[in-house]
Amino acid sequence: MELAQAATQTPERAIAAYEQVLRLQPDDVQAHFALAVALAQIGRVGEAVEHYQQVVQIQPGHFEAHSNLAALLARAGQLDEAIRHFEQAVRLRPDRVEMHMNLAVAYSSAGRFPDALAAAQHARDLARSSGQTALVEQIDAWIASWRARVGTGTPSP
Repeated sequence: MELAQAATQTPERAIAAYEQVLRLQPDDVQAHFALAVALAQIGRVGEAVEHYQQVVQIQPGHFEAHSNLAALLARAGQLDEAIRHFEQAVRLRPDRVEMHMNLAVAYSSAGRFPDALAAAQHARDLARSSGQTALVEQIDAWIASWRARVGTGTPSP
């Protein structure tokens, strides 16, 4: 079964197909990525993380793998590792407002409020330059919240 066809199957069948591809081609980036997505969808997060890590090891410039891996790690409370991957995603796609905001949230969760402010301000500048007024207002609210916490060490809500 081809990868594109496997993606149309139930997650369990798709996982079996991706695993078969990887038995034959252990460095297939697309198969690792698709398998990670499918595993995350059914809650097998630890295994998903392993396959995203394989993707970024084989192809360090894979933006989506860094982004997805960072999100999974952040949800699991592995903030330092999540931040590392969010930072890489931002380096790979500096034009993506949501990546800067994801990084800002991760910094905030780790108590790194000055870093959260800097990332959020960059996201706000990007949003403003692209005319996303509602998003600018939302980011301004986050910035105000983090400014209130700078120096206090108070965790974000």
